[in-house]
Amino acid sequence: MAKITNEMLSQILVAIGGTKNIIKHGNCMTRLHITLHDIQLVDKNRLKQILGVLGIIDSDNNYKLY
Repeated sequence: MAKITNEMLSQILVAIGGTKNIIKHGNCMTRLHITLHDIQLVDKNRLKQILGVLGIIDSDNNYKLY
């Protein structure tokens, strides 16, 4: 994942259903880890189109953006 900018973060928040949908979040050197309340609120196509998001791994209510 590219360096996270404020613009990217704003776009990611919209695509995952907003801040109230986040249970927890964190990051490593290459990924942003997000655990969500409701995965039905996630717009995967919108996430994939965000400049700097190279891919998405999802399982259960966990998303990893790289």
